[in-house]
Amino acid sequence: IEELNALSQIAKANVVAGNEEIKRETHHKQPFTISLALQYRLNQRWGFETGLLYNHLSSQFIIGERHAGIIDNQEIHYIGVPLKVSYNWINKRYWNIYSSLGFTMEIPVFSSLTSDYILNGSSLLHYDKSLDVPLQWSAGFGVGLQYNITPHFGLFVEPNFQYFIPDRS
Repeated sequence: IEELNALSQIAKANVVAGNEEIKRETHHKQPFTISLALQYRLNQRWGFETGLLYNHLSSQFIIGERHAGIIDNQEIHYIGVPLKVSYNWINKRYWNIYSSLGFTMEIPVFSSLTSDYILNGSSLLHYDKSLDVPLQWSAGFGVGLQYNITPHFGLFVEPNFQYFIPDRS
């Protein structure tokens, strides 16, 4: 009943404000990923990569208006295991330019959804809950630049194009 009262007040406030329909906005923040990669070189050009990665996804959903609506904030934290094949285009003493192609399995380790029912800028109701998030699989292609600090250790930047395989979540 408390939720129905809050929804009724929010709907009335939207009608008074002249909103004939209640809209839903979705804002996805830029994902944050950090990874540790290990590469086994098959030869001077080809290599096999694996490692661990941490991925943080954050989104906000607004139903209605910010001053009279429902604001949901969702966060998902993943630990992933990539499996890739890489090809070195340029292989110098200190610099490598390469491309990679492969798959990643990401395991959800924490997820949350907070819902705030807002009226006149104040929260009427607040809910916290965890989400049931499935494994996330993706296929990706990237081009990287690596600076070799030692012959066996380097720092890299690798922008990727990822296709996330649908999981019905």
